[in-house]
Amino acid sequence: MLAGAFYLLTFISIPTLNLYAPLREVNFLQNMGSVNGLLLGTLLFQSKLVPRWLPLIGIFGAFLLMLGDGLVIFGSMGQRDPMTALFAVPIAFWEFSLGIYLLFNGISRFLKQTKDV
Repeated sequence: MLAGAFYLLTFISIPTLNLYAPLREVNFLQNMGSVNGLLLGTLLFQSKLVPRWLPLIGIFGAFLLMLGDGLVIFGSMGQRDPMTALFAVPIAFWEFSLGIYLLFNGISRFLKQTKDV
């Protein structure tokens, strides 16, 4: 009796998982770095806690990464093509440079300027 239940469960779940695999791939491609870069870049740009050029790199890189991910999703490029890596270079540079900037400078200098005003 129990073996029949497990067989029925695997009979139902395997086709269902095969239907969810492309959806997971689309969500993974579109939501990882592009949404992070777009949201954090916009918030840092509006708050002026870091120099203005730094969030602009993140926003530009997010749109470029979304474009590259869209090309992969619609089949214009392969996911492991060298051209796909070029779409990720600006967002990777932004994440690295933001981390280095915050590590050495922080946001305290900009917070002091806003308290004086």
